[in-house]
This record gives sequence, structure tokens and C-alpha cells, in this order.
Amino acid sequence: MKINEDFRLLDQSENEDTIPIELLTDPYKGVIIRFTIVKLPEPGDSDMVMKFDFEIINPAKYDREVLKTNKHFISTIGSLLNLLILEVSQS
Repeated sequence: MKINEDFRLLDQSENEDTIPIELLTDPYKGVIIRFTIVKLPEPGDSDMVMKFDFEIINPAKYDREVLKTNKHFISTIGSLLNLLILEVSQS
């Protein structure tokens, strides 16, 4: 995934703490999300899994409730979040 090719960061609302992200490619083109909770694993944790929650701001052509439980969609935005964390940590 690449910033501004596969997804883009949108303007942050004054009332929100996190930045909305629009997906730009299929199969989720047009979906806009915002991460609400991100929990990175602590060093030494036996469960080295990043945990997150998200809000769907605009489901585009999809049903909001279906997206919330769709494993492929959750994996896709998890990969996106991982990329963003790596980008920030390397800059």
C-alpha cells in the first residue's frame, strides 16, 4: 500500500482527535474511516498483535455493519495502519 495511491489522509475536523483516511482503490474505493483506538503490543508480550478499533465515516457503496465485521476489510485497514506506524517511526 502507498500513501496517495491506495489511500489518502483527509483534513482533520476540529472536533476529532484522529485523521480520516479515504481508501482509493478497489475493492473499498471511497470508504472513509478513522482509527479510534490503537494499541501496540508491549515488549515481552506473548501476544504480539496490534489491536485497533475504527469508525466508518462513509461506507461508500457498502453496508456499514457488513464492513465492521468483514475480515478482508479489517485486514486491509490493519495493513494500512501498520504502514502509517512504520512511516511515522522512520521519519
